[in-house]
Order: sequence, then structure tokens, then C-alpha cells
Amino acid sequence: MIYGGIYEEGSPLSDKDGYRTDVMEAVKKLGVSILRYPGGNFSSGYDWKDGIGPKDRRPVRPELAWNDLETNRFGTDEFCATASASAPSLTSASTAASARWTTLAIGWSTQRSAPHLLGRPAPQRTAARPLTR
Repeated sequence: MIYGGIYEEGSPLSDKDGYRTDVMEAVKKLGVSILRYPGGNFSSGYDWKDGIGPKDRRPVRPELAWNDLETNRFGTDEFCATASASAPSLTSASTAASARWTTLAIGWSTQRSAPHLLGRPAPQRTAARPLTR
């Protein structure tokens, strides 16, 4: 949970940047090595570009998965800062492996380059056939 969890601007439990100091301390003590953001249903409508730059200039958008408004007060910039402060890395992989994973993820969005990035042939389409018992 972001708002009211790890991030709560104006709370007496938060630092000057809005991070809950009690939650951040608990995350450190737990030895968290992977942070995921965005996650779950929220990720289906999230655009990372909405969460960068000055907070006062970020768009407020409908958050359809939870029938709420996403203020983008916590976004990409804050996630990267949180990950740096609370975990050794965003993933458990090495920097090189993380870079390849990112390249692969971008490649999949083009639906052409990803198999090549793995050194595999592109998947072949097969004719659809009905399932039989």
C-alpha cells in the first residue's frame, strides 16, 4: 500500500518528503531485496510518465481498478528513491541482467525483437484448431 502506507504526506510519522519513517525502518529491518511498483490491478492503468517531474504538475487521473483518483503524488521518481533507500536493488539480479531484462520487456512490446534478444527463433504462428475430448 502506497498512500497511507509507505507514503503519507503531512503525517506526523512521515519525513519531510512524505515517507513514513516507521514503515521505511520496518522495510529495512525485513531485508527487503525486491520492490514492485506498480503492482496488481493498479499497473493496468498506470503510465510511468505521470509520476515524474514536479508533483504539482503531475496529472490526477481516474484509477479504474479501485474506482478512485490517482494523484501521482507517489510515482516513478518516488519509487526509484524508495528503492534506493530501502533495498539493495530493484531486482535480485545483477545490473547487467536487469538491463537485459528491461531490454527484453521493451522488446516484447514490439512483438518482434524479444526472441532475438534471447537468441531464440521467433515463435511460429500455428493454425487454430478446436479442442477435442
